[in-house]
Amino acid sequence: VSLSLFLSLPLSLSLALSLSLSPPLFLLHPPRVSLGGFWFLLCALAPLGSLQLSFADGSIGTIHYFANGSKSFPKERLEVFASGGVLQLDNFRRLRGFGWPGFGKMNLWRQDKGQRACVDAFVRSVRNRESSPIPFDEILEVARVSIELGNSLK
Repeated sequence: VSLSLFLSLPLSLSLALSLSLSPPLFLLHPPRVSLGGFWFLLCALAPLGSLQLSFADGSIGTIHYFANGSKSFPKERLEVFASGGVLQLDNFRRLRGFGWPGFGKMNLWRQDKGQRACVDAFVRSVRNRESSPIPFDEILEVARVSIELGNSLK
């Protein structure tokens, strides 16, 4: 069942990325690209930082990237505030719901960030001569934001 059936707009999103590396080590070994193209720029250029995002539907988001946290804290935590409830996803393995009747938590055995499904969808679209699963204008938008973000961090 898709969560979009239960969420009403606008959404408030908070994403915290915690590396727990000291700045010298962090600068020598920047993390891999994850969750989109502009993450690499954010990770490589600023071991500490926050971004504020706003969307056409009125939703807002905040992304916090920290390289000075504890290893015991989840590396990736996404919180979605909507419809009078909160969904909290830790490391793409544990989902907890607050204020969602009939849903409290869900745990996965393995971390699933969706990379396999993304590659499968792309390969399927090429094989079947279908349109790309990620619209080209969205790819261009991520590239534009990545460049703007990189320029603002200089």
